[in-house]
Amino acid sequence: MGIYYSKTDKVVEEEKNQIHIPQYLILKTVNYVVNIDGLVGFRIDLLCRFVYRLSLVCKEWNNDIVPKIQIPSQILVTKYNITHLKFLLNMGILLDLCIEDTDNTLINQVEFEPNANITSMVLAT
Repeated sequence: MGIYYSKTDKVVEEEKNQIHIPQYLILKTVNYVVNIDGLVGFRIDLLCRFVYRLSLVCKEWNNDIVPKIQIPSQILVTKYNITHLKFLLNMGILLDLCIEDTDNTLINQVEFEPNANITSMVLAT
């Protein structure tokens, strides 16, 4: 004769075995991964994919972890990464942007939302 568990007993047992990692450790790990050399500056598309997948983990991560991601390096705005930058800003991530534009064509293409999380924007000619 064996011991029989109901479905509710199994769920309760699984909940007891879960390990809850504090939010600050998750955020510290995510910031470390995001700020690996070259990821922000050269592969903004990979950064967007990573952030998108983080936002799909759960509602808490989408609301509390993703907007707190810190990107300390300045990002050069080009015509190729404008859509990626808009995505990151819409996710609530603070960005420090630099626009190098001599003929003002890029400035005319950049239309960020008025409440975008831009820490500073440098116009370099």
